[in-house]
Amino acid sequence: IKLIEQLPIPSMADIPTLIIVLGISHLVAALVMTVLWLSNKQLNGPKEWALGRLLIFFSFVLFLSREHIPLIFSVISGNALLVSGMYLILMGNLNFTKRPLPASHSLFIVTSILYLTGMFYWSAIEITYSNRAALSSGLLVIFMLLYIRSIWPRALQQFFFSSILLIFAFSFQAIMHTVRLIFSLGGDSSQNFLAPDMITESILLSGIIFSTLTAMGYLSITAEYLQSELKQQAELDPLTGAYNRRTFFTLANHVFLRCKREKQPLSLLMIDLDYFKSINDRFGHARGDKVLIDFVQKSTEVLRDHDIFARYGGEEFTVILPDSDEETAFTIAERIRENCHRISIDDSTSGNLLSCSIGITSHHPLLQADDLKSLLEESDQALYSAKNSGRNRVLHFS
Repeated sequence: IKLIEQLPIPSMADIPTLIIVLGISHLVAALVMTVLWLSNKQLNGPKEWALGRLLIFFSFVLFLSREHIPLIFSVISGNALLVSGMYLILMGNLNFTKRPLPASHSLFIVTSILYLTGMFYWSAIEITYSNRAALSSGLLVIFMLLYIRSIWPRALQQFFFSSILLIFAFSFQAIMHTVRLIFSLGGDSSQNFLAPDMITESILLSGIIFSTLTAMGYLSITAEYLQSELKQQAELDPLTGAYNRRTFFTLANHVFLRCKREKQPLSLLMIDLDYFKSINDRFGHARGDKVLIDFVQKSTEVLRDHDIFARYGGEEFTVILPDSDEETAFTIAERIRENCHRISIDDSTSGNLLSCSIGITSHHPLLQADDLKSLLEESDQALYSAKNSGRNRVLHFS
């Protein structure tokens, strides 16, 4: 480390200029995040990102003013704003990724008090810049690791390519501050934050890069999220979350052609909720909506990952069962019917339970050349027979 410090490396820029550029980058990012928040108030995250960046900007204003204001005020106030801003950004990440927020902020408050106590001690009692630098870098490394954890996708469905950019930026900053921490603990740093120093210059330059990359990353990940939301709105029924009719036909055609090409069986269920109109008439449309939502939830519990469940219209639903013969389809249909009959219509114990009728048809590529339209017609006929036979039953097309 001593040898590295003694190398004749020219100064990249004076420290105050780098601080100004870094502060401005955070201010611009705050303005961009504010516009993002005001344009998409339904989104969780941008509000905290904007406020966090603004606090970080003001922290650098205080750091830069230490030649004109008392050192202790610059250090304590600046670091308090810096830590608060970074914590707000962390809360924004958790809100955006829909992760649970801390039940209490007491851990952050205690950590901040300990951190600022250390800063006070090494600013007013034993004035040691290297210890302050080590303490701040250590805390920043912890924040970067928390950022990575908060933005890391929990499942493939929640993955955004912009996450890679953000995780790279957080990792890059964590590495830079780990290096600074090592140098500071070794006593190999300047005795003044504003004094020319290779490590400080490198940290400020990396901070500018970090600020730019994360601003781009947050904008990009928000755009990806909004795009995925629009896609979901186009594909899903807004009330129940099941596929809508248009998406059903798109997916069902692909599945049908695949099963036909691979000579695999395929079954289709047509489901109708019994006496659903009377539920709306007796208990109101809000209760009817609740029944539909509960039915979809109960039905999807018994379906496999590759099955396609859709709301066909009103109280009518349909299910495509790839690679399923008559026996498998009947078993699944019976499970749906049994689950349906566990749903209380009025949330009481009076025995008002929901029931459904299900018609089944199966496609055997080795025996016949059905198309999807004929399968729908056959399952609809089977459903009609089930309703005429007393409802609350499963019948196969024959």
